[in-house]
Amino acid sequence: MRVIYFVFSLPPAKTKETQPHKTTHLQTAASQPCNPKFAKELFFCLRYISLIIVHCTFMKGKTDKKLEQKNIKPTAMRQLVYEILEKQKKALSLYEIEQQFDNVERSTIFRTLKTFQDNYLIHSIDDGTGAVKYALCDDDCTCKPDDLHIHFLCNKCGQTHCMKDMPVPKMDLAEGFSFENANFVVKGICPNCR
Repeated sequence: MRVIYFVFSLPPAKTKETQPHKTTHLQTAASQPCNPKFAKELFFCLRYISLIIVHCTFMKGKTDKKLEQKNIKPTAMRQLVYEILEKQKKALSLYEIEQQFDNVERSTIFRTLKTFQDNYLIHSIDDGTGAVKYALCDDDCTCKPDDLHIHFLCNKCGQTHCMKDMPVPKMDLAEGFSFENANFVVKGICPNCR
């Protein structure tokens, strides 16, 4: 574990006497009381920074573990794309994911999504809108016929939602036909648009 040390010198509190400042910050901080308002602001800034560092460390660790469970090497781009997909409660298109970044090539995001899909971290959805969408798989998903579920496309907002508790119905195909994949999309109005 890496430890980062921050050293701050606080400006002296204003006093009625105008004393010349000591030559070094260390002497100033040690020889005069600090400005209470500045100290309070600094305390809150440092606390906020420490919370961000803890959150980022936790998220990075959680994301890395998830990627490694699926035999995916954690890179910065893979971590970011995974975290975007994880935060969403809906399936996202390549374009929607691309909008989350400032200067990232579309091909880089596409390759990341392809890697995720090849390792069963995400599944793709063709909901009939003309854009393939992507959503995270469950931990035990292998994208086999038993793992397939219904998707819901809202006619008002255009968002596609996974209905993971509703499996695709089993079908008996005619002799000579073999089942490989199914795409079952229900269209209607989502709860947010009612």
